[in-house]
Amino acid sequence: MSSPPLPLPTPLVIQKRKFKPVDRVVTSATTVTKSASNEYQIPNYSIEKEIGHGSYSKVYLANSEIGLIAIKRTIFNEVNEPPEVKSRIQNSLLREITILRSINHLNIIKLIGIEMDLKSNDVSMALEFAKGGDLFSYLTKFSPLNVNIVKGIFSQLIDAVGYLHKKLIVHRDIKLENILLKNEPNDNLIPMILLSDFGLCKQLHSSQELLTTRCGSPDYVSPELLIGLPYSGILNDCWALGVVLYTLMESTLPWGNGKSSQSIAMIKWSWKKSLSDNWKNARVVVKSLLCKRNKRWDIPMIKNSDWLKDQFDRGLLITNAFGDNNENVDAIADVHVQTVGSDCK
Repeated sequence: MSSPPLPLPTPLVIQKRKFKPVDRVVTSATTVTKSASNEYQIPNYSIEKEIGHGSYSKVYLANSEIGLIAIKRTIFNEVNEPPEVKSRIQNSLLREITILRSINHLNIIKLIGIEMDLKSNDVSMALEFAKGGDLFSYLTKFSPLNVNIVKGIFSQLIDAVGYLHKKLIVHRDIKLENILLKNEPNDNLIPMILLSDFGLCKQLHSSQELLTTRCGSPDYVSPELLIGLPYSGILNDCWALGVVLYTLMESTLPWGNGKSSQSIAMIKWSWKKSLSDNWKNARVVVKSLLCKRNKRWDIPMIKNSDWLKDQFDRGLLITNAFGDNNENVDAIADVHVQTVGSDCK
């Protein structure tokens, strides 16, 4: 399916930093202006340990005045790349910050603060900390998942992605590793998810806009993107949703034999689940996402499917009930988590 999560390095020596209110975050490419309320000031915090890293950034667990947070730090002086590559990295970080500041959804990771150290060219983002790890680790631990667990996870995910698409934002890197769990998981409860990692996201000018940048994770990108055609960012996200749903249902990627292929003809429809109506309806959703782009469903069509229509018609999702108000996430999170009965197959 995917390479295992990176091992945690030796915990760092506790570092204490106190940030003063800032008016803007600056990169060589552009500037992000803060609001007058200083709403994005990072609270006082102390680093506990490194919990992950990418090609150009590291993520730390930190204790802060408001509890545990994640600090994503990019030190551009340590990026050993040509100037044009550095510029692309800076633009990607700027785009991530700009978009995270513009959104507020219960199932999307929350930006708490931003800060820059001008001496080291160090850009830090304080983010909501997800205690439960990622969906890849969850699936590895608890698979096979029953239908209500899969339905609960996927409903939250498409609600979050639908929220982005309504704002003409495409994610372009939806995968199990970028879907985090807010709390420690339990095999009898539907976990609350948080969509994360917006480094490849894009703000569209219209829903019909076609993109040309080839980006994303090979196992999850659409066939049209893979072969270099102009692609719809919205339908590319929907393809990735199909890969996620198939993998949650079958505990394996759809390509068979551990190979990565985005050719529709290469999909191995070797269903292992029971033939109950609930699973049959889920398969319809998968097949309507992993298909040619002119037939591929978008988010409204997914929500209106026989499998998921009841989730949204009856307002079962907390995101529907609370809209963009994300202030009481901790207080209402337990309501969102539903116990799965023993009759679920």
